[in-house]
Order: sequence, then C-alpha cells, then structure tokens
Amino acid sequence: MISPLAVLALLAAAALPVTASAAPPAQASMPSASASPAPSPPSDDALMARAKEWLGRIQTGNVDRTQFDARLNAELTPGVLRQMAGLVGRLGQPSAFSLAGIEDVDGGFTAYVYTVTFRSGVWNEIFQLDSDGKISGLNFSPAP
Repeated sequence: MISPLAVLALLAAAALPVTASAAPPAQASMPSASASPAPSPPSDDALMARAKEWLGRIQTGNVDRTQFDARLNAELTPGVLRQMAGLVGRLGQPSAFSLAGIEDVDGGFTAYVYTVTFRSGVWNEIFQLDSDGKISGLNFSPAP
C-alpha cells in the first residue's frame, strides 16, 4: 500500500505518476514496442465508461467516496485529491481511450489498464477494483 505521504511526495516533486492504491501496485502487462502486436483484450463498455468517468472525477476533484474501498478512501485525503486534480486536470479532455490490458492482482483485485491520449501525450490509467466492485486503486502515469 502506498501511504498518503508517499503520494504527496510524488506529487510535490512533480515526478508523475499520480498513484493511489490500497493493494500492491498492479504489474499490468504492457506490450513492448518491439513485441509483435497481441490481440486486444475484450472491452467491457460499462467498465470503460466507469474508468473514463473516474479520470474526469479526479481531474475535477468531484469524487464519490462511496465507490472506494475503505483503505483507498482513507488514503485519498482531500489534500491528495487536490494535488491529483491539479496534475491530472491540466491534461484536458482525452482524444482517445482504449483498454490495453487486464491483470489479476493478489488479494482479489483486478487492474484494468487503459491507454489515454491527450493533446500533450499518451498516459496510462490503471483502474483497480476489488472483488466487490469497489475502487481499490487508481494510477495515472505517462505511457512509456
């Protein structure tokens, strides 16, 4: 688990990524540039809509804490959310949003990795859910 202080240290240093996770960070498989293209995982439109919604919620600071699991809810303090909104919010509206991979994480968590294209560059959003469908982790980072 990443502590709120670690998240703040990352944010204060402006060394993106912006991460909050109640479980160990998902080690989602991302295709390398030299690897032959793998077939895309099937897309769940409702889940993708939820991940897009949460990108917007983080950008604006308009969060619905009832969707977080207890650990993430405690970790995402108002100050951390303001910092995240300031950093992720400046990216603006995405021009493309696609599912890049799905990873099962120890402890009953599933991480969905989305590739998000903004005018300023391409980012990854890792949207992690627990077995009850609660959000257990969020990660926004520039794509490698």
